[in-house]
Amino acid sequence: MADKSNITYPDVFEYITDADRITVGVVQVALATRPRIVQAGRQFEVILLMQNASDSPADVTVTLQIPEKDHAGKKGRFIAGQDRLVVGLGAAEVGFAMMPMSTMPDCAVGENYMIGMDIAVKVSNPKANRVRPNSGGAVFNPQKATEEAQKQIEELRKLKFSTQKRGFLRSTVIETPITVMEGKLAKPPSLNPQWISLWTLENQQDSTILLDKYEEILKLKVLPSLKKELVYPPILEKVKDVFRKAGYPLSPIESACVARLMTLILEFAHPHSKHGSLIAGEFDVSNMFKMREKDKKARVLETAEIQTALPKWLQGYMKILVQDERMGGVAPKAIPHFLFDDLLADALGYAFRLVERDSGENLGSDEERAEFADDIIKKLKTKGEMNFSYAYLPLVLGGIIVTDMVLFHNEKLTDIMKDMRTMVEDRESERDDNNEAVFRMSEFVLAQTLKKYGMLDNRI
Repeated sequence: MADKSNITYPDVFEYITDADRITVGVVQVALATRPRIVQAGRQFEVILLMQNASDSPADVTVTLQIPEKDHAGKKGRFIAGQDRLVVGLGAAEVGFAMMPMSTMPDCAVGENYMIGMDIAVKVSNPKANRVRPNSGGAVFNPQKATEEAQKQIEELRKLKFSTQKRGFLRSTVIETPITVMEGKLAKPPSLNPQWISLWTLENQQDSTILLDKYEEILKLKVLPSLKKELVYPPILEKVKDVFRKAGYPLSPIESACVARLMTLILEFAHPHSKHGSLIAGEFDVSNMFKMREKDKKARVLETAEIQTALPKWLQGYMKILVQDERMGGVAPKAIPHFLFDDLLADALGYAFRLVERDSGENLGSDEERAEFADDIIKKLKTKGEMNFSYAYLPLVLGGIIVTDMVLFHNEKLTDIMKDMRTMVEDRESERDDNNEAVFRMSEFVLAQTLKKYGMLDNRI
C-alpha cells in the first residue's frame, strides 16, 4: 500500500484509547467489553474499535470467540445471538462493531474469562494510499465530528481497550478479559449486533481534509468547467422547476434574474474569471487554492486549525466526490441537480449584500439574514408558501443587480432592460400591506438599475 504522506487523516483511535494499536490489513483495531465486570445472567457488549488507515473501502469480517466452558467446567454458559458480522468500512472510516452477548445465571464466577474477536480484512483497492501511518495520524479534534459521534466517542473513552493477540504473532484474533460476578436472570437479552460509524470523509467537519484529497480534481476538472455558457442553462431550468413546484411560477425574466445570480456564484470560482477576487470574495475558489499553495503551513493537517471559508456548493460537491470521483467531470449538470439548495444558499448570502448596498436599507444582521435565507429554501420545498416578498428579496433583486455581469454573446442589455421594466408592475395584483415595503424596495432597485444604463426614462 502506497504511503501518501501529504495527506494524514485525524487519529480518532488514539483519541479514544491509549492501547497499542494492532493493524490487520489496512485496519487498526482494539477490543473492549462494556462493562468489563459482568453479572451472571445479564447482557454485556463486545466492542471492536476499527480505524481504516487507507483511502480505500474495505470489508471487515469479525467473528466472536467465546469461552466453551466456565471455570467450573460447564459448557454453554456464554451466549451470543450472532457470532459473525461483516462490516463495509468506508475509505478512512472509523467506527465500532458492537456484538451483544450474555452469560447463563449459573455461570461460575471468576476472573480472566477471555473474549476474543477474529478479524479478516479485504481491501477493495490493493494499491490504496495510506492516510494514517501505523504510528497514528493527525491530532483529532472531536468538535469536527457530528454531535452524535461526539457522544459515542466520549462513551468509548471510558472503556479499557485491549490489543492482546491470541496465539502466534500472525494471529488475527485479539482478546480481552472479563470478570463474571454473581447475578440473577434478567429480561431476555437483545443480541442483535450493530455497526456504529464515528468518522467518515462525508460527515467530518474539517474541510481542509477534503480540499487536500480532491484538490487535483477540483483544479483540473471541476473549476474549469464552471463557465456561464455551461452552467446557466441547467440552472435556469432548475429555477423554473423549483418555483413552479412551490406554487409560485416565475416569469421568464424573473427566472433569468435568479439563474444569472446563481450562475455568477459559480463563475466566480472559474480559474479565468474576469470579475476579480475583490468582487468574488469567498466565492473565488481558484484564488483560494493559490493562497493555499503560498501558505504551506495551512496544508499540514496536524497543525492546521486555520479554517477556510468555503462556498456551500463546494463543501457539498466534495462530499459527492467522496461517493464517486467520476462526478468531477460533470459539474455543470451535477451542481444544479444535486446541490441546488447549497448553491441557492450561497446566492442568497451574496444577494443580501448587493440589495442592501443598492437599496440603502438595513436588511438585518448576518444571523437574521441566514435565518431568512433558510426560510426561503424551506418555503421552496412546501407548495403554497412562496410569495412575492420571499421571491424578490433578495433573489430576483440580486439578479437584477448582477444582470450585466452575466451576459452572453447573443444578448443585448437593452433587450433585457426592456423585459425588466415591467416585471414589478406585472406583480401589482399581489401588492398588500404585508409586502408593501418589498414592493417599494423592488421599484427602487429596478429604477436604479435602469438609471445606471440611461434607460430609466427611455421607452425602448
